[in-house]
Amino acid sequence: MVNDAAFSPDLVEEMESTFNAFLPNDLRRLASVHFTPSDKIVLAAKWFEAAGVERVLDLGAGVGKFCVLAALNSPGVHYTGVEQRPSLWRLSETLSQTYKVANAQLILGNILDTDFKPFNGFYLFNPFYEQIAEEEGLTDEVAFDAQQHELYQAYTLQQFKQMPVGTVVIAYHGEQHEIPYTYELQKQSPDGLLKMWVKKWIV
Repeated sequence: MVNDAAFSPDLVEEMESTFNAFLPNDLRRLASVHFTPSDKIVLAAKWFEAAGVERVLDLGAGVGKFCVLAALNSPGVHYTGVEQRPSLWRLSETLSQTYKVANAQLILGNILDTDFKPFNGFYLFNPFYEQIAEEEGLTDEVAFDAQQHELYQAYTLQQFKQMPVGTVVIAYHGEQHEIPYTYELQKQSPDGLLKMWVKKWIV
């Protein structure tokens, strides 16, 4: 189980400041927009572990913040992050090695080439948003393309539809258009920004 000490405000604040110090200056100024806050990561890790999730896929892992910090807070769960931008993936590898986490893996790749079947848990934080919000992009490695955004959303929705009953999806922020109606909302943080769905039936 997740150690209750992980929810110490001082420890969570330390996690956040340590992570931000790791970032290059150009990414640090955008961290609050693009990277999940540490307190939400700790809570999501607790939810995944309590739900019996064994393998989590983080769609659009960025610099690996969610995977690494969640792995530290739920050692019984394995986290895999997929990121298509080489510069961010290289940073994620460095972050993973710095924290020496054995239960986190960061992959350079495109979500359209990713098999969802090995996973029973998924994490989303507006993974495709940059393609419709060019002014808030982290790097120029992702093209501003509304059609591509729709393609990624449709692919993710279809993959979630094919997953078995009991699959868990946790999302931070966003409208969660990728989540089918066969998934039922089970939990949410007090501010309503972090939510957990579980697949309840197949149609």
